[in-house]
Amino acid sequence: MVRRIKDPWAKKSKKGIKSLETIGKLSIGTAAMVGTGIAHEIKSTQKTSQANSSPINGVSLIVMLLGTVIGAGIGFGCVGGFWGVIVTALLVFVSIFVGAIVGLFVKEPSQSPQVSKPRIIEQTPVVNLNKEKLIAIKDLIFSMSPYKDYYNVLASLSTEERKDVLINALNAYYAEMAMSMEIPSESENYTDELIKTFSLPVDSIQNCANKSYLDYQGALNLQDMLIGILPRRVTIAHPINMSKDEQPLWVFPAVSCYEEVITRSNAGVSRAISVKIAKGIYYHTGAFKGEPIITSNMKAIATGDLIITNKCLYLYSTQRSSKYPINKILAYVPFEDGIGVQLDGAKSKTIYFSGLDGTYAYNVVSNIKNITES
Repeated sequence: MVRRIKDPWAKKSKKGIKSLETIGKLSIGTAAMVGTGIAHEIKSTQKTSQANSSPINGVSLIVMLLGTVIGAGIGFGCVGGFWGVIVTALLVFVSIFVGAIVGLFVKEPSQSPQVSKPRIIEQTPVVNLNKEKLIAIKDLIFSMSPYKDYYNVLASLSTEERKDVLINALNAYYAEMAMSMEIPSESENYTDELIKTFSLPVDSIQNCANKSYLDYQGALNLQDMLIGILPRRVTIAHPINMSKDEQPLWVFPAVSCYEEVITRSNAGVSRAISVKIAKGIYYHTGAFKGEPIITSNMKAIATGDLIITNKCLYLYSTQRSSKYPINKILAYVPFEDGIGVQLDGAKSKTIYFSGLDGTYAYNVVSNIKNITES
């Protein structure tokens, strides 16, 4: 009869193995939770707008990896033998299953798409670039270069920038030519053709508001008059009955017309003395000395357009229109902001026009006599 001796440590060892298995399961669960938290943290830092809907994502991969490593460690290190293989396979299967479930149901919170800021590229300011182009174009106008040379300078500019540079260059040219009073004979035709070639807005350049252009046209008029040519650049729309050979030279808009009114009066004092010669008889002496007082006042007549032609001066106004023939004007009185006209005749009054360039008006009327070629 075989006597069986119970090993007191056997029961404790079985309990230890069960405890290790419990620890392994707890480790797998902990690993899955830790892996899920890590995956969420990694995913939340990424800038993306799409939620992860695939069963295999970053969360599931981390859960599978940690479950496999921990399961293999517990199975072979703690249990060992055949049961170690079984424990390892079971824990790996559980980790894969849990990882797939986690990847399928756990999604990252969607985020609004992040728009990346455009890269700022430092470049030459457009203002400075156009300033260089402006100087280059102005030089071409002064030298009256072929129009094909302009395209090389304007190649890098847009259509609007080209027009802006050309218009500013033209105005600068007009201003300098008006001051120089030495305008080439082909200058006017060259600039007019330039405007047509590049389809520049004629109305915005050749209008009454463009002082540079007006000064340039005025200088051309005076230059023609000095050499005896009748300028024909000015046209008017005023309903004035001019003679057949009469040509407008210039128009000054919104001019105020005044007439000089003279009043005369006398003022003086008297001195006298009475002397008694006899009863009832007196001798009276005395004298009166008077001086004339002349007062000159300006009386407003009307406000309108002053039109200077080669034959007359016209004031066209809705209040009162007047005509002053050149051959009836005795003298001109120039002012900074106007001009006075002294008419021929003993009783004629002086007429003043204010609100215009007095110097230019005086130069025009003074050189009308030089015109010999009509």
